[in-house]
Amino acid sequence: MSRHTPFLLLLLAGAGGCQSSTRALTGTGLTQHVALQQTRDGERACEEGLCRPARLVRFALGKGSSVERQQPELPYVHADAIYVLPGDDFTVTGDIEGDRLVHLRLVRPGEKPAHSLAVRFGQSGDGAEPVMLLLLDSKLPQSLTYQATIVPLGRDAHEPTSTCPLRARAGGSEAWPFPIELLVMRELRLEAPSLHHAPCR
Repeated sequence: MSRHTPFLLLLLAGAGGCQSSTRALTGTGLTQHVALQQTRDGERACEEGLCRPARLVRFALGKGSSVERQQPELPYVHADAIYVLPGDDFTVTGDIEGDRLVHLRLVRPGEKPAHSLAVRFGQSGDGAEPVMLLLLDSKLPQSLTYQATIVPLGRDAHEPTSTCPLRARAGGSEAWPFPIELLVMRELRLEAPSLHHAPCR
């Protein structure tokens, strides 16, 4: 994955209609996460408007082909983990306790928290080699590290992925050369300024 990739994000949510080069796929990938929305906390979050709506997402596979996936209604944040789906563009905040960012929650329109993390996720285009891009914009007072897992297109299991530290009050990006249905960010920690040049891990 790369750091500070140029912003070329193409949001694919809401793509409708199947073309001759498009295959509709359902039933895999996010099935295990539907249960999250059905928990008491998940249902409460959706009732309070803290879930993204169900939507159809088109993934470019290169050379003019694509697939469509129906994404379920799912909370943006649950149990101090950030759930990121293609087409997302949202901001979270939380409480700083020691070196940890906890009690994560979605920032509502008009809200201006003291510190926040903006998240965008999608594909860079539908050319020969489309790329998934995660764009982060930190308004945090210290550098941020986090752990992440991904669910590649068509799979059910989470896979660990490396991440790069994000400098305080700065933007950054991560990129993958294959479609991803879900990315989960956990263990958000604030680190010393000396971490600015730390390697990705």
